[in-house]
Amino acid sequence: MKKAVFIFSFVFIILLNFIFASVVINEFAVDSQNDRDGDLIVSSNDEYFELYNSGSSDLNLNGWSLLLIDTTNETHVITGTIPTKGYFTILNPAGTQNNDGQIILVHSNGTIIDRVSYGSYNDGNLSDNAPRGNSSNNFNECLARIPNGKDTNLDVNDFIKTACTFNNTNNFVLINNEINVSCAFENENVKLSADVNATNISSVVFSYNVNGTNKNASGKLSLGSLVSYEYVINSSELVGGNVTWNVYLNDDFGNIFKNGIKTFYVRNKTDLIINPPNPDGDNGWYVSEPLFSLISDFSAIRKYYRWDSIFDILYTNPFNLSEAPNGAISGGHLDINYYSEFNCDSIINETNQKQRIKVDLVNPVFKNLNPANGSIVSEVKNISVFLDEIYNSNSGINKESVYMRIDGNVSNASISFTDFGDLDVFISHTLGNLSNGIHSIMVYAEDFSGRNSIVSWSFEVNNSDNPINLIFNSPQNISYNSRRVLFNLSTDKIVDSIEFINYNDKSPKWRILCKNCNGYGDDKLRVENFNEGENFVSVRAINGSNIKFKNVSFFIDSKKPKIIKTFPFKNFATNGSNFYVEFIENNLKEVSLSFNPIEILNLTQCFELRKNKVCSVNLNLSSFDGEKINYIFNVSDSLNSVISKEVEVFVDTKSPILILNAPQNISYDGKVFFNITISEKVILEYYDESEKKWKRLCNNCDKYGADKIVKKNFKPGEYKLNIRAVDSAGNSDEEVVNFVNI
Repeated sequence: MKKAVFIFSFVFIILLNFIFASVVINEFAVDSQNDRDGDLIVSSNDEYFELYNSGSSDLNLNGWSLLLIDTTNETHVITGTIPTKGYFTILNPAGTQNNDGQIILVHSNGTIIDRVSYGSYNDGNLSDNAPRGNSSNNFNECLARIPNGKDTNLDVNDFIKTACTFNNTNNFVLINNEINVSCAFENENVKLSADVNATNISSVVFSYNVNGTNKNASGKLSLGSLVSYEYVINSSELVGGNVTWNVYLNDDFGNIFKNGIKTFYVRNKTDLIINPPNPDGDNGWYVSEPLFSLISDFSAIRKYYRWDSIFDILYTNPFNLSEAPNGAISGGHLDINYYSEFNCDSIINETNQKQRIKVDLVNPVFKNLNPANGSIVSEVKNISVFLDEIYNSNSGINKESVYMRIDGNVSNASISFTDFGDLDVFISHTLGNLSNGIHSIMVYAEDFSGRNSIVSWSFEVNNSDNPINLIFNSPQNISYNSRRVLFNLSTDKIVDSIEFINYNDKSPKWRILCKNCNGYGDDKLRVENFNEGENFVSVRAINGSNIKFKNVSFFIDSKKPKIIKTFPFKNFATNGSNFYVEFIENNLKEVSLSFNPIEILNLTQCFELRKNKVCSVNLNLSSFDGEKINYIFNVSDSLNSVISKEVEVFVDTKSPILILNAPQNISYDGKVFFNITISEKVILEYYDESEKKWKRLCNNCDKYGADKIVKKNFKPGEYKLNIRAVDSAGNSDEEVVNFVNI
């Protein structure tokens, strides 16, 4: 400010000057960008000058004047009163003020109270002038003291170009503070930004609060059409819920300015849930088909997934590998992509997430047995077999697991391997020439997922002129429902002994059936006990150096399936979701569900639960709404079938109607009122975004707070509640309310 100093001899004149010096030229616009006089035209008539009174009393301005000096001089006489700590605005003053000039505030007694020179007006000291008065937008329309009444006696320090406040507190203007996305997600970065219309900036600080933790970070300068500062919140800091933030500006003179608190909502990223959560095979491989579920933020309108490059699939229920390329057949390295869709003014997709899983559903397959099974050869010096992993993306043969038994004895010292690509292996065993007789071979191998296979076969080495003819009637290559299996075999001559071995025993060894005989079980009933599951049996007839072998494989399943539990329970209400049966059966063939009673479905979604198995299905029962239906499960193995008890349930597929009267989208002072009615008896609960958990309001109720006043305590802050009503069948209705508790 440039003030003329007058020395008067009268003390009251000095006192008056001190009082009047509290009034300054505070803000003015000489190149208006807004229509302020209401004539719908932006012109020089919208120029204005604002005075500010920092004193402790109101002042009468009658007779005061503004001298408006540029290329032509004008005088505007003032009439009125300026309040203490208040403003007096002169709209459309006399004449038209240029972008470069001087303004002088003169008391009615002729005393100069305040003086401002700006732009290129030459008052003898151009370096002290305030900026030019020209403007190009709303954000540089005014010259203003920041803060109000700031007076260092240097106009260049006291005035900056900024947005007009017009009878309001002058301030640095933080404009367009915003985030860079309309939908914020916890797995994506969020950029905060604020345009700043100010000079003499010392620092700009972004303050934000995530999940109760407050952080401050310096903004990064970004120059464009406006001075802008920005800060990026890394996704690693974000969690689902509301994030509050503000921008603070510090100037070179120690002043701190801030904008109002802003809030944006961070949506929980979509999570892929795999059941079982940990691979059930070796080296990170699943060896049984897992079940997948997608869990996303409650505000998601749809969820999608896709396998590799196949088209997107709308998620409705937990799914398995049926849509994956060869997934349900072979597995392999499978990439599952998933995301959710949200309505944020427009439909916006969450960033796609990807997870790779490794699934091996097929045991190694043995091919090209050499010598061939059942063959008769004159000599054998090499035994070989090809191990095929079948599918190109399976786990591959673990060569360290391979071993071979020759006639029951482990022989792996001289096994050699030939690789076929990354997965398959050809194994061979070189040995001296085998003696006459039948020889049994067993080869065991695992892949890297832990899946294993055993192959057993036999062949006869016969360079004798007197072979044995062994007739094998039983056992046969079939399934048996008893562990006691009938034996019936004979020879064409009396032999020294007839023996057998079961290679699926824990410790396989040859057992004598008879000596000096020509049959076993051909003249009377003979049975032997065998293991549950697969049994690979070799029988040999020995007569001196002549040996004759016969092999047979059969399956024993003597235990019927056992049903443990079915759901839904008797007389329960259901909307068709989560029908399941829990049972015990090691050799499962099929599980089916029959209801009402002609509808029959085969269940494919099955998983292990402790030592039991569970198969489930979701039914569309909309055509049975309001009726009762009966259902049964049928669990079968290869030989037996068990049916569950018939269960009667009530079908309810209609959702309850929730009417939320309170709370409302308003501000509360202290306690928050609840008033809710529902069309039927439900469990009523709400989800508080700030606490991340569901809270129960009432059980088996159709109203809450409707009969008597119900209030709940909430701490001061902003809240987003998701209120949900769930009926006994699992149908639900939800409402969302946002409020502020002060």
